[in-house]
Amino acid sequence: TLDMDLQARATQLLQEQGYTGAVVVLSVQLGEVLAMASVPTFDLNRYAEDYLLLSGNRADLPEASRKNKIDLPLLNRAIAATYPPGSSAKPISALAGLHSGKITEHTTFHCYGCLNPRNPDEFRCWNRSVGHGDENVRDALKDSCNVYFYHVGETVGLDYLAGWFKQFGYDRLPGTGLPDELPGLVPTEAWLR
Repeated sequence: TLDMDLQARATQLLQEQGYTGAVVVLSVQLGEVLAMASVPTFDLNRYAEDYLLLSGNRADLPEASRKNKIDLPLLNRAIAATYPPGSSAKPISALAGLHSGKITEHTTFHCYGCLNPRNPDEFRCWNRSVGHGDENVRDALKDSCNVYFYHVGETVGLDYLAGWFKQFGYDRLPGTGLPDELPGLVPTEAWLR
């Protein structure tokens, strides 16, 4: 299902920006993977030269070792690395809060741009310069307000929230059938202890 032009463009954009990471483009309607780029990548024809330095030049071994250990060119970051879920966590948090009855569609929390104005560098909102002000669940989803969902998590509790994330499969393998897949991590109180 790969669109090779899209695959090449995704890789090129990551490389041009100097990023280490992955881009995955899906067709939701067709259930297909259109592109799955992981950077840094490597040219299999040059791998021995670039990363193993089989030439015997011992002076270059530390650089090759650094590239292998830091750049991790063999790691397919699209399937074998785990990342925080970002804004995809917000609808699940909203469902957990509403289902628990601890919030309603009218429950508001104030966004100052961070969870605690006395410590503005922790638990920030993406709109941290001004915040969103008072938000209800609809506004918080529309505005993608981090602070609102931090409050929802505090309100419903970690284990209740974790149960919802597990229902949505955040702790399971993605199921692509590709090698080296890793499951997500859903922290609980026991895990934190």
